[in-house]
Amino acid sequence: MIPASGIAASIVAFSLTTGIATAAGAMVALFVLAMIAFAAMSAFSSTWVGRSDMASAADADTAPGDE
Repeated sequence: MIPASGIAASIVAFSLTTGIATAAGAMVALFVLAMIAFAAMSAFSSTWVGRSDMASAADADTAPGDE
């Protein structure tokens, strides 16, 4: 009879280095996707980054005779 650990080792080829590399790769991919999402949200949503507040503040600083 083959021990259970021998069967598991033959089914799943796993090493510590492969596991760490896989986990690190997944974390990097998640980080990159989050950065892309933040960039897209700030590019396409004026209210998400508060651009409407900045525009009204810029308008308030302009005097009527400065145009």
